[in-house]
Amino acid sequence: MAAKQRTVLIVEDDLDFRPLLEKSCKMAFDRFASILREIYRDLPEDGLYAITEPADTGLILLAADESQAHDMLMAHPDLDFVSVDLALAKDEYGLNDADGDLSSGVGGMRILHELRATNKRVLAVVVSGEKESSYPVKATLKYKVIGYREKARFDLRDYSRIVTAALLYQQALDHITQVELLNTDPDNLDLAQRCWKHAKQVIAEDEAATLRAVDLNFPEDLGLRIEVLTAKLDWTTKRPTNEWIDHALRNLVIGKNDWALMRIQFSDFDRFRKEYTDQVDELGFLVVGAIKHTLKDAKVTGAFVGVLPQEYLPEPCFIVILSANEERRLQALAAKIVEEYHKHNLMLLPFQFRDTVIKSQQDNATTVPFRKKLEEQLQQLLTQQKDTTTSAQARKKKQEEALQQFLPQMNFTFWNCEDDCDAFPDVPASIYTLTHVKPN
Repeated sequence: MAAKQRTVLIVEDDLDFRPLLEKSCKMAFDRFASILREIYRDLPEDGLYAITEPADTGLILLAADESQAHDMLMAHPDLDFVSVDLALAKDEYGLNDADGDLSSGVGGMRILHELRATNKRVLAVVVSGEKESSYPVKATLKYKVIGYREKARFDLRDYSRIVTAALLYQQALDHITQVELLNTDPDNLDLAQRCWKHAKQVIAEDEAATLRAVDLNFPEDLGLRIEVLTAKLDWTTKRPTNEWIDHALRNLVIGKNDWALMRIQFSDFDRFRKEYTDQVDELGFLVVGAIKHTLKDAKVTGAFVGVLPQEYLPEPCFIVILSANEERRLQALAAKIVEEYHKHNLMLLPFQFRDTVIKSQQDNATTVPFRKKLEEQLQQLLTQQKDTTTSAQARKKKQEEALQQFLPQMNFTFWNCEDDCDAFPDVPASIYTLTHVKPN
């Protein structure tokens, strides 16, 4: 994806001090980009991530007084971070509690007031020479400032760490928000968690680097927000389910003219669940992995991959919602999903086959016909291994075909906005369609 540029506003009237803030912000941008690249490099390969490559540099805006700051706030509603000096005019220097309401007496406080009235997302830090104790208290409690730094004790590295942590916090928050809006896949919660973890690490004590911990009051614990969203996913496949399915149908299908839908079900699932109960969850993971690998390999973006809750169907039922221009590729995508499914499920099945054969000989609860089928299948495999006239490739193919008989096979159903809008008029009718229409 295109590079996303983060934006910082520095409100500072001291022209000698301002270059220090600029230098510190540039250091923060460099470290932020480096951390993001490290995060992206360590991500699992099968995730449906909305990766936004970090820009080479961020945008630093400068304001020397209240008027300029106001103009910047109006012109840049997408600000990520604001550094505010409190006293922005000579007649404001040295104000204290006796001068009345600080929010009206100091330009920096008025800027914070305006900022919170117009933009609750941006993170703000006060860097000021004012020493009145009520300033940091009022700024923190009333205007949700995340930090307060005195100019007399300004540390370039510590301030850079604050800006870096703020940028990582915003990166994590953006991923969370996009998942909540259903604009990106829930896999991006992993990205958010990693950014949030690094945001906390950046300001933590680092003895090796002789860095002390930096006090920073993040607006919220993003880890808790991520946990809440994760809890709404299907607990075995980590896919959207329940109200997320309803939300996806409302926002992507019902009354819309840009969608294609694929449903994936299984034949012979009841038998598999009975004989391989402890592998049912693994089956779901394999299917999700096959779907995601196929979508990534085909460079399909913006797809919704969900699983219908068991209250509708006892067996797993996956739905994939894509844009209408993918409709012509549905058959090819389905074939690739099956191919990926077969490729990976055979990595587990030989162990299952061996264990089931042993169980069939010892467990009287296993049906005689099924035990006989297992024994015949095992004998067939042993015979194929001894047959020197059969090529290794042919033997492998026959073995794979034989082993697939012990796994549920996929059934696909397709719908599209041009031909099937009537089947999806509202959520209840859409759920009925998804759960009752026979595979096509």
